[in-house]
Amino acid sequence: MRREIILGPVGLQKLESAFAPLLWEAATASCSPTFTRFAPWCHPAYSLVDSERFIVQSEADWQQELAFQFAIVDALTGEYCGGIGLNQPNQAHGFYNLGYWVRPSRQQQGIAARATRQLAKVAFTDLPALHRIELLTMPDNVASQRTALAAGATYEGLLRQRLRVGAATHDALLFSLVRADVAEAS
Repeated sequence: MRREIILGPVGLQKLESAFAPLLWEAATASCSPTFTRFAPWCHPAYSLVDSERFIVQSEADWQQELAFQFAIVDALTGEYCGGIGLNQPNQAHGFYNLGYWVRPSRQQQGIAARATRQLAKVAFTDLPALHRIELLTMPDNVASQRTALAAGATYEGLLRQRLRVGAATHDALLFSLVRADVAEAS
């Protein structure tokens, strides 16, 4: 998988150690009860050490093709806007999950949808065994659902008790992108 993806105003760069302070700052700015409900990793005590550990784990996962984590950056200014990644591969059926988040000051600008389309397009090119990308959202995460649809994903339905967030298991809405979706959008 390539380490940098820049197509237009949004860039994706492989998470590396230099991003730790930027990740920490963006996560701190994002930490709110609403966001933490969907992303419990971002809690009030989230620290620079947490960012550093996440990046170290991301590097190990990248090497094993278990996950490909990217920083979402403004291609013009270099501002750290959020994160996106492919994770939880299913090798038998050729798919990954895709997750994203954007800091509050950059939300509602289409950044996550652009980043999702970019990552999907490159992933289908760089990972020949990949046939499908799944996006799961909690039923009340309307913003994430809008992002999935804006990225061109297809809504497939409700999966009961499919998504573990923190210690709780929740229903999830399933969206997907397949190779043909990306080819049609090009």
